[in-house]
Amino acid sequence: MKEPIDFDINRMAQFGIAAMLPGMQHMLDQMQAVVDRYRELLGQVQMAGPKRGRPAKRETAVVSSHSEGQKAWWNSLTPEARTAENERRATKRAKTMRKNAAAAFAAAGASAGAVIRQVRGTDAGISATGLTLRGTPKKRHPRDPAHPDHAAWVVRMAAGKAAAQAARNGHQQAAR
Repeated sequence: MKEPIDFDINRMAQFGIAAMLPGMQHMLDQMQAVVDRYRELLGQVQMAGPKRGRPAKRETAVVSSHSEGQKAWWNSLTPEARTAENERRATKRAKTMRKNAAAAFAAAGASAGAVIRQVRGTDAGISATGLTLRGTPKKRHPRDPAHPDHAAWVVRMAAGKAAAQAARNGHQQAAR
């Protein structure tokens, strides 16, 4: 005689559970080991307690960007010579910035004469204040009067303002 289907399903479930038990027991052992390690660590931290008082001073090394020879040279200069040296460095820095800006404008496709005028700040377009620190042109918004599309932008803004005014009802216009 054939066994009922319920008996077969019950028997399969027993086999499945029996197969899972060793793996589950292994997982529980590993988890218990982690819990034990955390309890031990917590006990060590609690036993140490908070430390009172100021922390010990750290020894800091004095780091200098200049060698002793450079310091001695600078200290040997008179105040007038230092001023002259600072001016020389400033002009050298300005020349380098102009050269970098000219290269950036030239890479953008501007002519050599336009580049020089723009770098010196005499051109109506991008002036020296229109450059970033790296000498590249700033991105301008049409609301900036130096932008080539500024006039068209002003016309568009005026038209938009007029359309918004016309769209308001009488009560909204009276509230303004």
